[in-house]
Order: sequence, then structure tokens, then C-alpha cells
Amino acid sequence: MQSSFLGKVVTEKTSWRAVRHNAYTFQVPVKLTKAEIAKEVAKEFGVKVVAVRTMMRAPVEARFRNHRFSTAFKKFAIVSIAEGQAISIFE
Repeated sequence: MQSSFLGKVVTEKTSWRAVRHNAYTFQVPVKLTKAEIAKEVAKEFGVKVVAVRTMMRAPVEARFRNHRFSTAFKKFAIVSIAEGQAISIFE
């Protein structure tokens, strides 16, 4: 079975959020809803999801020599889980 997550996001801010608020950040496909994300996290990692917040990052225009291109839309999900639980891939 293939996971629908594109990857975990590990930065100083997301690491702090994981330790302090028990919330983990994932990059997810643009079409997933909050309910689908919560269901997928609960099934994948065996934790109780308390809340899901999402944010979209708009494409950025860039240039390389004489070529112009833009990056794709990105969607991030901040998933809060129940107190006392943890997701091992972030540790």
C-alpha cells in the first residue's frame, strides 16, 4: 500500500511545533481534504488525530538563463495528535 503523503516537513519551526504542541507537518496532495488527511494519518501511524490545519503555497515564477518557469502548487497539513502520542518518523 502506498502512502498518500508526499513527505514530511522538517524545519526548526516544525520540530518546535512537534515538541511543544504535538503537531506534525506533512506535504500532501492538493486534492486531499482535511477529513481525508485525518483518516490517512490515523490509519498510517496509529494515532488519534485531534485537529488538521492546511495551507496552500502558491506557485513561484523563476528564471534560469533564458527560460521562465513556475513551481507547482503545494499543500501542507499540520496535524495535531492526542496528548501522550507521537509519530516516530519525526524523532
